Amino acid sequence: MLRLVLPKGSLERATLQLFDDADLPVSRGSDVDYKGSIDDPRVIDVTILRPQEIPRYVADGLFDVGITGRDWIEETDSAVETLTPLHYSKATARPIRMVLAVAGDSPVQHVADLPKGVRVQTEYPSLTRRFFEQHGIEAEITLSYGATEAKIPEIADAVVEITETGRALRAAGWAHFLNHTVHAAGSQDIVSRSFVVASYHTSREKE
Repeated sequence: MLRLVLPKGSLERATLQLFDDADLPVSRGSDVDYKGSIDDPRVIDVTILRPQEIPRYVADGLFDVGITGRDWIEETDSAVETLTPLHYSKATARPIRMVLAVAGDSPVQHVADLPKGVRVQTEYPSLTRRFFEQHGIEAEITLSYGATEAKIPEIADAVVEITETGRALRAAGWAHFLNHTVHAAGSQDIVSRSFVVASYHTSREKE
């Protein structure tokens, strides 16, 4: 029997709809509950947590199967297996990208133009650090706890952020996306510690 962990937040509604469509609706006392259940003997527990945490908890064996973003799997470098990708995102059907952006009035045109010690804010410090190391640029990378796009220009010279449409970044003045995608974060993944769970089917015939 399986212990499932599902993402809280912006991906929550789409994930719950996925289970509804598979005739495996998740029942909760209210929309803010972190615990739920599925009326299926194969599922003994459903927990809803932030997607950032899910890869590590699955890797540590606290849950058997989880749904989280591929970006968080790579950011946390968690030892999990991807059972299948799920191509949905938080606002549209378009895949999301993790982009490097600078202010709309910045003279910077390419990543190589960024100065030594450039201040970068991001929710993905590990992926961002790898990106700048690959390009040989010394950057001051700081973990952002949200509202990353609002930190121009006093706090950051550049941001690494996920985007589907770029609307929020442009509204905050980050109109200039450099010609570099830090990471293709276009899908959510069903993850497990082993492929054994691949035999589990997320659908059943209606009675």
